[in-house]
Amino acid sequence: MFPVLFIPPEASDSLEPLGTKPKFWFKGEHNIDCLFKETTLNTGEDWAEKIVSELCGFLGLPHVDYTLAEWQGKRGVVCGNFVPEGGRLVLGNELLARINPKYPDQKRFGVRQYTLRRVLAIFRTRETQIKAPLNWTSFAGVTTALDVFIGYLLLDAWVANQDRHHEN
Repeated sequence: MFPVLFIPPEASDSLEPLGTKPKFWFKGEHNIDCLFKETTLNTGEDWAEKIVSELCGFLGLPHVDYTLAEWQGKRGVVCGNFVPEGGRLVLGNELLARINPKYPDQKRFGVRQYTLRRVLAIFRTRETQIKAPLNWTSFAGVTTALDVFIGYLLLDAWVANQDRHHEN
């Protein structure tokens, strides 16, 4: 149903240190920076990410477009770099550490301080700085960054996503 992109064996330019899964950057079509994210064997993570990406497109939620991929016999997904030229990706744990200096932003698992109340506090204290995603066309009832975040929480409940950790 969905095409699979076969990545040349020598494609890997640089490793991506964020996250727990092996991933690397490479130059894709039209010299675009792309990220290959390897799937944990026999989990279906690749097709789950692809299907949720398609659902987001159907719903009009801002999202990363995933393509199913394979590299050196390993399955995964590929997406283009969505950070604009001169921009920087700011992770949730960085924002949480700004409002609470004792926040364990370097801890990966079991962060009890990562709560909905604290996340909502970020939107309240930085309302003018956190904006809806760039180049995204809003629609009735969903216009602010907070609206989009709540949309993601509803999507997570719908698809049983368990990956909304504090770095995401």
